[in-house]
Amino acid sequence: MSLRPAVIAAALALLTLPLAAQSNDLGFFAVSSHVASPVRTDPTTQLEFKAKIGYGLSFNHFWGRHFSTELAADVTKNDAKLTIGGVQALALGRLKQTVITGTLQWHFGGSTVDPYLGLGAAYVKTDDLRSSDLNLADIGAVKVDNKTAAVANAGINLAMTRTMALAFDAKYIPLKPNAAGISGAGQTLKLNPLIYGLGLRFRF
Repeated sequence: MSLRPAVIAAALALLTLPLAAQSNDLGFFAVSSHVASPVRTDPTTQLEFKAKIGYGLSFNHFWGRHFSTELAADVTKNDAKLTIGGVQALALGRLKQTVITGTLQWHFGGSTVDPYLGLGAAYVKTDDLRSSDLNLADIGAVKVDNKTAAVANAGINLAMTRTMALAFDAKYIPLKPNAAGISGAGQTLKLNPLIYGLGLRFRF
């Protein structure tokens, strides 16, 4: 028996959901990324990161009351430094990451209070680390690889009006990119960012 009729039927079922059950929202967020700091490169040397405020944008399509799919982009920032024996040796500049995520979300609440959980995939583009300290140390730019990873997502939407909600969102990404430049050899950085977002969602 062919699976084609079943696939077509499932697609038609989604497309023919009542208009009241299908909707979209657009979210605007201030975000903060907390990476696994410190990241040790040897017993006495470690990288430390301090979170700065970034920004994010999301688009969410609801296929019914409980199920939605979200595409989001966050730009996160962390000031980075290298310490040896607890003393700063080098300022490494700013770790800037562009995080693109696609998640499947399940919503537990109603129209006023709406907690949700999600799972999906992330693509993380990381800019090179650059600073005057790195140049003076004749190291130059520190390249951190771009990488894909899974993402776990949780949050809650608190309705303020029929079309606007205050949103709290969190994403965890088990991210371990390779980096080269600090010690002259490649090494894996266990960053594992936890990205918090606070913003507004507008439903239409």
